[in-house]
Amino acid sequence: QPTPSTNNMDVNSQINTVWRVCDNNPDNICHCDWRLTIKNCAEERVMNIVYIINIALSAITVLFGLYMLAKRVFFQGHSFVIRSEGRGLFRPKPVECLLLFITIFSILRLVSSLVLVLDIAPGNMIFRSFIFEIPWQWGFGGFVLYLIGIAQTLADSHKAISKGWLPSPILVDVFGFSLLLLPFIANNTCSLIAGAMLDAGHDRVAQIFIRLLYVFWFVEDSTLAISVVWAGSRLVQLLTRHLFQFRVTGERYSSIKGGIVKIKLVIVIAGIGLSGFASFLLLYGILRDYIMTSTVGSAILGGIWTWLGAFMCISCEAAVAIRYLIIPVPDHFPKMASPSVGLPDSSADPYTGRTGVSSGGGYSSYHSKGEAESYGKYSPSPAALVALNTLSNTPSCFAPRYDEEKYYSPTGLPMDEGIGSGTLSEIRLIGEAK
Repeated sequence: QPTPSTNNMDVNSQINTVWRVCDNNPDNICHCDWRLTIKNCAEERVMNIVYIINIALSAITVLFGLYMLAKRVFFQGHSFVIRSEGRGLFRPKPVECLLLFITIFSILRLVSSLVLVLDIAPGNMIFRSFIFEIPWQWGFGGFVLYLIGIAQTLADSHKAISKGWLPSPILVDVFGFSLLLLPFIANNTCSLIAGAMLDAGHDRVAQIFIRLLYVFWFVEDSTLAISVVWAGSRLVQLLTRHLFQFRVTGERYSSIKGGIVKIKLVIVIAGIGLSGFASFLLLYGILRDYIMTSTVGSAILGGIWTWLGAFMCISCEAAVAIRYLIIPVPDHFPKMASPSVGLPDSSADPYTGRTGVSSGGGYSSYHSKGEAESYGKYSPSPAALVALNTLSNTPSCFAPRYDEEKYYSPTGLPMDEGIGSGTLSEIRLIGEAK
C-alpha cells in the first residue's frame, strides 16, 4: 500500500517517509535524509551550518576555477581538446577539462546547497533528488577526462621510453567514454525513478532505487580511483625516465619536475577522494536506515560527504596553480619564429649513431654525433623545449607543428612510429604532462 503522495503533504511534516524518519516518542523527534531536506529534524542546525560552509567553499572554488581557466585558455593559448592524429577519437586536454568540469560541479553544488538551506521546492522530490545527484556526475566526469587525457598520452608513448603494457588508443576511447557516460545514464535514471516513486508514495520501490544508485556510484568511483592512480603513476615514471635519459638540466629540469609534482598531487587527491567517496557510498547504501536514525553519525557522514567534494576541487586547482609558484611565467608568450639553425633531437639514432636535427623547415637533417653534442650544449632539444613551455603553462611553438604533420627521422621512419626516443610520441608525452 503506497504512502500518501508528497504532492498532498508538506515534505517537512512530522511523518515517517523515506527522507524523514520520526522516532516513536512524545517529542516526535525526526531524522532527515540530508540529501533531500534538512528542515524540522534533529540534524537541521548542524547540516544548515555544513551547507552554508559548503556554499562559501563552492563560491571560492568557482571564482578560482574561472580565473585559472581564463588564464590558461584566453591568455596562455591552451585548449580543451588535442588536435592530432593517431590519438583515438576522444582527445581531451587533461588539466583544462578537469578545471572546467570541477568548476561546473562547484556551481551546481552551490545551487543544490542553496536549495536545501532556503528550502526551495520542498514538495518536489524529483527535483530535489536530481539537483543533489547531477553535480557529482560533473565532478566525476572531470576526473574521467583527466584519466582519458593521461591514458591517451600513455597509449601514444614510444616503447623506447616505456616498459610494460600500455593501453591502445581504441581501448582508452571505449573504456573512458563508457565510464564518462555511465553516471549520466544509469545514475540519473535511478535518481529520477526514486524521486518519482517518492512523489507517488511508493517508498519501498524508491528505497530499492536509492540503494541501487549508490551501488552504481561505488563501482564507478572505485574503478576511476584505481584507473587514475595506475595511469598517473605510469606517466610519472615515463617523465622521470625522460629526465634521466636525456640529462635535462637547469630551468628545463625544474619545469619538468614541477609538472611531475603536479601530476603526483592530482593523482593523490583523486585517489584519496574517490576512494573515500566509494567507501562512504557503500556504507550509506548498506546502512542508510541506521545512519539516518543516528543524529551524530548522520551529521558526521553528511559533513564529510559534503565538504570532501569541495576540498578535492580546491586541492586540484591548487595543484595546477603550484606551477606558477615553482616557475613564474608571463601570461603572454611571444610567438617564436621557426629556428634558422637546427635544434638537435633528444637522442641519437641507435643504429646510425647520427642525431636528427629539426630544421627551420620542420625536417630532420644529418649531423654527426659530435656536431649534435656541440649543438646540444647551447640549444634545448625539441622535447625538452616543449616540456619547458607546456609544463610551465606556456604555449609551445613546436607543439602545433609536430601535432599536425608527420615528420621523418634520418632513418626514414615516421617520427611517431620510429625506434629512436626523440619522436613525436615523446614530444606529446612531455607536452601533455601539464
